[in-house]
Amino acid sequence: MRLVTTTLLLLLINAVWADRCHSIKSGNWYSVLSCTSNSNRVIQIEYGDTVYVNSSITTPVDTLVINGVLDIANGRKISMSSGGIIIVSTSGEITGGNGGTKFDFPGSSSDLSGPFNVTGPVYADSSTQGAFTGSLPVNWLNVDAKITDGLVQVEWSTAYEINNNYYQIELSWDAVNFKTYNELNAAEGDQHAITSYTTQFKVNEIAGPIAYLRIKQVDFDGKFSYSKIVVVKLQNQIQYSLNQGILTVHGIPSGTGFSVIDLQGKELATSGSDSTLDLRPFKDQLVILKFEEPTITRNIKLVIH
Repeated sequence: MRLVTTTLLLLLINAVWADRCHSIKSGNWYSVLSCTSNSNRVIQIEYGDTVYVNSSITTPVDTLVINGVLDIANGRKISMSSGGIIIVSTSGEITGGNGGTKFDFPGSSSDLSGPFNVTGPVYADSSTQGAFTGSLPVNWLNVDAKITDGLVQVEWSTAYEINNNYYQIELSWDAVNFKTYNELNAAEGDQHAITSYTTQFKVNEIAGPIAYLRIKQVDFDGKFSYSKIVVVKLQNQIQYSLNQGILTVHGIPSGTGFSVIDLQGKELATSGSDSTLDLRPFKDQLVILKFEEPTITRNIKLVIH
């Protein structure tokens, strides 16, 4: 069991996700899916269900997870979005169709044409050039995060997990240099349904009004992948502006002070409340605006113009 020294909350939910539409029994696509409209972009065929596509699906699908059987009639098409993906789990199958049957991706070279006799675990997307290939370790669905007074709260979901060991939460203040702040074990065993996680932890130093967050997924064999990078604007942030050498700071809470120091640590100016400071004597210098709060320190680099 990995030790996580920060505050950790794990919420693991299979078969529950806001945009998820899943089969509730065997039958025709439009009659057995849980969604009430065709706008759902994440579709899951459950284990034991056989879903028949007897008419073309024209609303683009982002993620199609097949744990049961998907049977497609001759000449029918399923439209996929440009970033769409089809995941066939170890229990999943795609059957039926003829040469006119397709998973229709934007760009004809990415289309998947029938007849189909596909068993998992495999996946296909626009990068696999019209063919199914080996299984993905993790298929990312969504990543969301917010930071309030140094408390980072992160939520993410995956459509599929194979050989997945753990996750690391990484933050950056410049979108280039990332540092690991938290680590979380993956769900036990391979996951063939949508799985959701949430975690929270404290950061003791904030270096700007915007943070960049990504999640690193690590397999048992050491291979890894990254989620997309999420831009996170800090909540309850002290406001400041620098205009022609005049620094204005407001929103200073009780018990908080701030100072302006040079790179050698020499204090150039200080205040314990909302203030306007004249920094023109330090024109063209790189300085650090330092906020000392009860539970967190913010260090923000500024060039005096």
